[in-house]
Amino acid sequence: MLFRSKGIDFARRAAAQGIKLQLILGPQYQPNAPTRPYRPSEFPSMWSGHPLSSADPELSHLSFQKLLDALDANGIVLAGLELGNEINWAAFNPEFPLPGEGKILSLSDLSHDPEGKRIADGFRQYVKVLAALKEVRDHSRLNRNTPLISAGLVGAADGAKLYNNKREDMVSLSATIAFLRANGLDSLVDAYGIHTYPSSGQPGNPVAAANRTARFTRVDIAECRAAGNSGGTACWITEWGFDDRDLHSHRPGRQHGK
Repeated sequence: MLFRSKGIDFARRAAAQGIKLQLILGPQYQPNAPTRPYRPSEFPSMWSGHPLSSADPELSHLSFQKLLDALDANGIVLAGLELGNEINWAAFNPEFPLPGEGKILSLSDLSHDPEGKRIADGFRQYVKVLAALKEVRDHSRLNRNTPLISAGLVGAADGAKLYNNKREDMVSLSATIAFLRANGLDSLVDAYGIHTYPSSGQPGNPVAAANRTARFTRVDIAECRAAGNSGGTACWITEWGFDDRDLHSHRPGRQHGK
C-alpha cells in the first residue's frame, strides 16, 4: 500500500518534480474470505483473488483512512483515486466463475442469469466500498477535492463475442455502468474509468481507421458525458494501448471486442 514508507517516499519525490499520481486502490477482505485459486495451466491470465461480494466496507474504510492520513501528513495531493480494476471481467474480478458461460453478459443477465446475478451481488458490494472511500476522501485535509474514479472498465460491447474461446466472461461496458448507476454510482464518483485497446489492424487504411473511431464512440465512450451534463458523468481513460507486433510490447489477451 502507498502509505508504507517506500510508497510515500516515491509519491513525495514525484510531487517534487511536479508529478501527481493517480492511485488505484482495492477493497479489503476478511482473512477467511473465499478465494478463487489461480489456475495457470487452464486460465493463465485469470488471476486469483477474492470475489467482490466478500469485500468488507468497514475494513476498507480503515485502510482508506490510514492511506489518506499518511498522504495528508506528508503533504501529498493525488491526481485521482480509482477504486478497483476491470471489475467487469473474469481476469480481475474473481466473482466470475471459471469457466464461465462463454459470453459477454448484458444488463438483463445481471438480473436473470445465475452467473449474472452472482456478479451483480459483487457489484452492489463494490458500491458500498466506493461509498466508504468517498466518505474518507471527503474528510481529507489535502485530498478532499481529488477526483474519485470508478474501476477502469473493459470496453466490451453488448452482443459481441468474447475475444477468445476460453469462457473467460465479461459484462458489457454499458451494462456495467447502467447497473452501477442504478445502485448509486453517480452520487459517488467524479468520473467513470474506461480502458480502451483499439484494433491495430490495417494501419493507414482509412476505412479501418473510421471503424476504430466508430467503435470507440459507440462503445468505449458512449456512457461519457461532459462535466455538468445530466444522464451520466465524465470519463477518464485510465488504461489504453495498441498491439505493436514489431516491438512485441502488447500485453497478451488484451484485444477486447475485436
